[in-house]
Amino acid sequence: HQFAGETKAIGFDVEYCTLEMDIQNTLPAMLQLASPQPNGPVGLIWLDKFPNHGKDMIGRDECKDLFAILDNTNILKVGPSVSADAKHLANWWGIMGGEFVSYYFSGMVDLETEPEDELHNKNLQEMCAGVLKRYLP
Repeated sequence: HQFAGETKAIGFDVEYCTLEMDIQNTLPAMLQLASPQPNGPVGLIWLDKFPNHGKDMIGRDECKDLFAILDNTNILKVGPSVSADAKHLANWWGIMGGEFVSYYFSGMVDLETEPEDELHNKNLQEMCAGVLKRYLP
């Protein structure tokens, strides 16, 4: 049972293309969202399957649920360098300026900023528990 305003968490990561035409690894290839539950759902969003390599996702009806998750402050997005990934995606999508980035991306938790004893060598479920200070049902 979920309570109104209860904080939830998901894993968040972006993978980048390794194409010769993108020698700087700046072209986002896939967005990953993962449940902290070992057998929970995982979402893999292949950006290269969208027109213009996903650059025009904002405003598309089929993407509104994704953006509802990304900007929801009650759903923490946990992973390595998630803030940098969010800024990079925002830039890719044409979102400039910190106030606009935070409008589209809320609740980002970078694992690098968490104490090592809380998150070091743990699976996603344990890392989310370390961030939330409780295990998810």
